[in-house]
Amino acid sequence: MHPHTNRLRNTNLRIIMEQGVVLLIVGMGVVFCFLVLLVFAVQAMGNILQNIVPHEHEPAPSKPEASTAPDPALIVAVAAAQRFRTKS
Repeated sequence: MHPHTNRLRNTNLRIIMEQGVVLLIVGMGVVFCFLVLLVFAVQAMGNILQNIVPHEHEPAPSKPEASTAPDPALIVAVAAAQRFRTKS
């Protein structure tokens, strides 16, 4: 190999690496700008929608009345668990 060929390869490699780094920085900058614009767009749409459709407060759900009779499925489950424990 000639020394000139080796120097040419190093120069090409350096150019390719420089282009790669520039592409990396530009790509990250574009993505960052897009994400910043997306955040502002989502906030603006939220503010617009709050002005168009006011937030309605729903009443808190009332507590269900406690039933005096136990649930039959609960009785069966407890009985099965007790039976399983006594067999082991």
